[in-house]
Amino acid sequence: VVDPVMVAASGATLVGQEALDALVRRLLPLCTVITPNLPEAAAILGLPQDSVSTLEAMHDAAARIHALGARVVLIKGGHLDH
Repeated sequence: VVDPVMVAASGATLVGQEALDALVRRLLPLCTVITPNLPEAAAILGLPQDSVSTLEAMHDAAARIHALGARVVLIKGGHLDH
């Protein structure tokens, strides 16, 4: 299980590009489950931080992260606007 702690609740980025690249290239293909929040899902995909902000965008992001190698993707929606 990978819980990528990459973006603080304040929106501040907690890891550099090299660490993010390693997560995508090395960890995702090995993990069974990844549990990013909305900003982390966007970061994994190289998108603007607020781009995963609807249920449809969450589904799309999950499918795209799955295609990177994670077997199960659980995007946490605590930041989702209702």
